[in-house]
Amino acid sequence: MAGLSIVDKKGNEKEKIKISDDLVKTGPGEEVIYQDIRRYLAQVRSGTHSTKGRSEVRGGGRKPWRQKGTGNARAGTIRSPLWKGGGIIFGPKPRDYSFKLNKKVIRKSKAIALSEKFKNKKIIVVDDLGLKKASTKKAAINIS
Repeated sequence: MAGLSIVDKKGNEKEKIKISDDLVKTGPGEEVIYQDIRRYLAQVRSGTHSTKGRSEVRGGGRKPWRQKGTGNARAGTIRSPLWKGGGIIFGPKPRDYSFKLNKKVIRKSKAIALSEKFKNKKIIVVDDLGLKKASTKKAAINIS
């Protein structure tokens, strides 16, 4: 069984607790962690980019000239994507970038990350910070 020490505000060790070996002895899993990070970043993306197509651009209700007899090419609207001021062909539209990752894969990636933190001695268990109001600045001063 692996162990973690519980420290007080001043950094003095109070007691040791045992943690499961399953948490500590997870193997390397760069791919699993990569997938979970990619899932998180895709989920955070807003996807609000948008352009206007030919039907969304303002104006262009009538035919600019008649169909035959002018010598010009046929045209139905001045808001055609081929014209200046027209709509955008296949432009970006708002969409959701998030994708599903299995619960077991997410759980495993978190276990691997915790295991790496434990191996590098980056986990500190603090007994009581004694803060009346939540403040990262004061918490960091207390632990250091």
